Amino acid sequence: MRRFWLGLVLGALLLPLGTLTAAALGLMGTDTAPNPPLWEAKLARLAFTRSVARHADSVPNPVHPSEDQLRIGLRIYSGNCGGCHGFPNHPSSFGLSFYPRAKQFAETPPTRPDWQNYWIMTHGIRRTAMAAWVNELSEEKRWQVATFVSELGHLPPAVDSVWRRAGGD
Repeated sequence: MRRFWLGLVLGALLLPLGTLTAAALGLMGTDTAPNPPLWEAKLARLAFTRSVARHADSVPNPVHPSEDQLRIGLRIYSGNCGGCHGFPNHPSSFGLSFYPRAKQFAETPPTRPDWQNYWIMTHGIRRTAMAAWVNELSEEKRWQVATFVSELGHLPPAVDSVWRRAGGD
């Protein structure tokens, strides 16, 4: 039993010490050109998903997803979000250079509930380029964008046609 506890304590100490040593010796890559390794991407996605689920309050969306509100959300998205998250037929090379890569919403629309999208936009995401927009956009505008991106997979035809042309040169 004594050996077990000694092994457990040594293991608990050696793993962080080994990680710190590898970092201090410059053995851990910091370049952003390659895609993250699968284990890193899965761990980051798990931590992100669980953190948002824990911290984002399930609050009712004050913005009804009418065509007018979705068009307003699209307009705000185009001016503030599309540069990183892209448009149909116009993915963002800028957003794709981030580490981790910025999701391209035309290819992979967000599947989170609107209140979680609102929370992410309001608070940002650490260790990414996703800024907190709480000081840049009003609460109403953040809700309008959250509503728009939450509806991306099933926009009304009139709004979808505008979305399909958005971001064109």
